[in-house]
Amino acid sequence: MALQKAFLLTKDQCPHCEHLKQFLALALRNHYQDCLEYVHQTNNAEQFATLVSQHGIKETPALIMEEDVLQGFAPQATLNFLIKHFGKRP
Repeated sequence: MALQKAFLLTKDQCPHCEHLKQFLALALRNHYQDCLEYVHQTNNAEQFATLVSQHGIKETPALIMEEDVLQGFAPQATLNFLIKHFGKRP
């Protein structure tokens, strides 16, 4: 059975997107890298638009796991979201 992934919506010129990427890479040492599927607004325009429409996304970055959505970037909320869905701590 394939590992289910959370979508991570990002876009260019988004300081919060960059902060989240740095948090994932540095603070969490890419611990959740295999759990995320990056969906960039420009590089994956159709998928990005579909997810925004389906989940009512108003800001980026956004983490989506099934019907659970976390918009914006707050370190503790991000960590809680990842632990909740992937059950492992960095």
